[in-house]
Amino acid sequence: MALMLALPLFAAGCIIDDPEPGPNLSGDWTEPEEPAGPETFITVDGDFSDWDAIPADELVTATVPDDAYYKAGKVAKVYAGETYVNFYVEYEDSAEQPVQIMHLYLDSDMAFDGEGRPTTGMGNAAWTNDGADILFEGMLRDDTGAPTAYDPTIFNWTGENLSGGWDWTELLAAGSGVCSASKPVELENGRKAVEVVVVRSSIPNLGSRFRVGIGLQYDWNDIAYIPAGSAVEENGVVGH
Repeated sequence: MALMLALPLFAAGCIIDDPEPGPNLSGDWTEPEEPAGPETFITVDGDFSDWDAIPADELVTATVPDDAYYKAGKVAKVYAGETYVNFYVEYEDSAEQPVQIMHLYLDSDMAFDGEGRPTTGMGNAAWTNDGADILFEGMLRDDTGAPTAYDPTIFNWTGENLSGGWDWTELLAAGSGVCSASKPVELENGRKAVEVVVVRSSIPNLGSRFRVGIGLQYDWNDIAYIPAGSAVEENGVVGH
């Protein structure tokens, strides 16, 4: 999990009273002496041109290398403002392994040991979710296989820290209205993309700095990690 950000959250069709403010974050972003500029708001409509208006130093982008072992994931962008956290995910679908499920992992507490290793949250060899304590889990295709707007269930980690298990407790069910997303859109390059906007105050204990990872699945099996797409196979074993 290497995307480190401050993100804006937006939920269309959702009424949020007095959203909790938070500073913008991005990569190696450090707190400026002057207040950050106004928040850029993303309209969730499948037209991604409004992402161009986000200042470069407030946007984090991860691109999966061409030689990655997991090839379905391609690009992720994250932008966080005082009100909303925004995600853009670009991937390559296939008839054999269509992307069905998307996991958004957040390491909200940024707890590390002296060597930069996470000390809390989920433990996993996959960089995408190591140390995560918040999980968004939802479908990009419905039960018939048709593209659908992402409407995730939100969980928090309640298992033993770094145990390697899958011990998540539901916080908010799908349909809670804290998340708004476009249906997957086919791009000119043949890939697909989706944008997701989440109300920042809906994420428990989200700090001013946090890490994000994205996992894509087919039939509940991993087919993409972003940004950790460069996993390699050695002697028949996938390493991350």
